Parts: sequence; structure tokens; C-alpha cells
Amino acid sequence: MKNLLLVSNFYSQFISSGTSQRTRDIKKGMQGLGWNCKVVTIKRGELPIEKEEDMSEIISLKIIFERYPIPIFSIEKLFYSILRSNIVHIIDHWSLLNIYSVVFCLLTNTPYVFSPCGALKPTGKNIFIKKIYNVLFLKFILKFASSIYVVTKNEYKEIMSMKINKHVEIYPNGVWKNKVKIRKINGWVNEKKIPNKYLLFLGRLSFIKGPDILLKAFIKSNINEIYSLVFAGPDDCMMDNMLAYYKKSKTKARIIFLGQVNPEEKDFLFRNAELTIIPSRREAMSLVAIESAFKETPFLATDCCGLDSFYEEEAGFLCKANDHSISENLNVILKNKKVLKEVGIKARKHVHSNYLWPKIISKMNYSLSILKR
Repeated sequence: MKNLLLVSNFYSQFISSGTSQRTRDIKKGMQGLGWNCKVVTIKRGELPIEKEEDMSEIISLKIIFERYPIPIFSIEKLFYSILRSNIVHIIDHWSLLNIYSVVFCLLTNTPYVFSPCGALKPTGKNIFIKKIYNVLFLKFILKFASSIYVVTKNEYKEIMSMKINKHVEIYPNGVWKNKVKIRKINGWVNEKKIPNKYLLFLGRLSFIKGPDILLKAFIKSNINEIYSLVFAGPDDCMMDNMLAYYKKSKTKARIIFLGQVNPEEKDFLFRNAELTIIPSRREAMSLVAIESAFKETPFLATDCCGLDSFYEEEAGFLCKANDHSISENLNVILKNKKVLKEVGIKARKHVHSNYLWPKIISKMNYSLSILKR
């Protein structure tokens, strides 16, 4: 049996986190190819491990402060998990859990691969702390990695520009073909008053995801009396300011905040949206865009989301990460329903050709099999 240990700062089916979803997808794919997979993550109060479907395969480390998740309890669990593994896959950046993992890999002579998931450049919260982290630890992590897995070509160039003499491979985000079990959600649709014509934002209401940019863009657009704007995803310290801005604008535009949605609700929202919008300030590769494209719903994303290949194939719309650019693009894009439909069809085909997990996992399996001890 081949033992793979996945190290992820966030890991739960109950949160909207791209790195958590990527870890879950990799775990699922590698298990399907015969790997024995375990996950090491941080234990968080609002995400009880016992509710996870794969709880027996999760090793959680306790912390004191949620804001600064420094694992100080049960560290021996991590050490012995690494000792029993053939290879370790570290996913994401900005985590002391990663540092512990690298040190223990070196002590046990266990190879590891590092996947920063587009997070090498400090953005969002705690920028000063992130800069210090990079100065102290980034070259250390990269130096001893057996290989580096990046998500996009731009991230590949970013790594190569650091002149680190390491093997770098590109493994993008993907989707599974699994059909979502559609339950009757008419009650939910009526309760939430989901409109017939709406634009969709799906993700955390966090600074890095740019929901505030989208709100300003929608309010100043020419289409805000025709369409509603639906925000689906948990709040991350943004909603109060967004609501204050909305009320101050005195607009008649209809805005709906749904909070966290389950897979069935998410599927409904994707399938029925006129357009999915990803206004991120920075993102390795938007999983939301890929999921939307898979449902044949076109997307408008900023050029900070790692989606250049869609734009090159005329399978998605890109704009700048500011409210003026998003607003102007909305005014133009939503005028032509025929073009919208054609882009949606091309987007789905592009996903099927390049972003299905079985194809991605097959290549990753070959790489990890060579690297394992």
C-alpha cells in the first residue's frame, strides 16, 4: 500500500475554501488509484471533525487562537504520520503547519512536494506577517522539496523567476463528472426568493475574493434594474460594510445574500444564473469559474484568476479587478444573449478537454509514484 499524507491548513466539506476543496479532490482521486491517504489539518472550533464523512482519515492538530492557528498540541501525531508515509503533499502557503511538516520530513527522510496554490505573493490580511514568513521560510520550503506543483502557467513563471533549481509541474484545479443528487429545493428557492434573472457570485465574502468590487460595479451598471445580484457564500468580515455601502447608494438594484449553500443549492444557482462573476483581487485558478463553465454557464472574471486559457479559447470573459471594468463589461456582455450562450458552450467543452480531475490525477499519480521513498 502506498501512503500519501496531505497537509492542508483548511480541510472541511463545510467551508468555501479553494485549497480545502483541492485537497479533498486530490485525496479522492489518489484513493481511487490505490493510495492510502490521510490528511493533517488544523482543528477549528466551527468545523467539528466528527461531522466529516472521512473523519477516520483526518488527523487534526489543536490550536489556542483561531486567528493565528499555531499548532502546539499533539505535534507527535504529525511526526508519526509523516514517518509512516511514503510521500507528503503540502498544499497552500502561510502556515506554520507547513514548517512543522517540512522539518519532520527532513528528520524522517520523507520526500515532500509543495503546492503554494497561487499564494506566494502577500495579499489580503496580515500582509506584513506574510512578508516576514516569506523571508524566513519560503526558500527553506522550496529548497528541500522533491518537486513543486503549481496551478497555472503564471504561477510556474513566478516560481521560475525565483531561480530555484527544482522540478516544477503544473496541475490545475478541476471538476468531477459526478452528478449532483438533485433533491426538491423549490421550498428553498421560494423561501430565499431567488429571482428568475440573476447574476451570481459564489464564494467567501472576503477581501481577496472582491465581493465589494462587484457590488460597486453592479450598482453603477446599466443592467441593475433588469437583473438581481446573488451573493452565495459565508461572510468573512465583509457583509456589514457592503450592506452599509448598498444602503448609502440608495439604489433600487436588488441584492440577495444567501450565506453558505449546500451542493444541491449551488448546482441550482450555477445552472440558472445568466452569468457567474469572479471579481477576485488575486487567485491561483478560480474553481468557481471551472464549476460554472462545467454547467455551461458563462463567467466574467478578473485577469487575476488564472483563467487565461478560457479567454484565449473565447470560452470566458476577462476584465480588470476594479469596479469600472466589471461594470462596463457587464453592460456589454449582457446585451447579447446569443454570444452568452456560445461562450457557455465553449466553456463547457474547454473544461471537458482540460480540467477533469481523472486526467489531472492520472498525471499526478505518475509523478508521486516516482518521488515516493
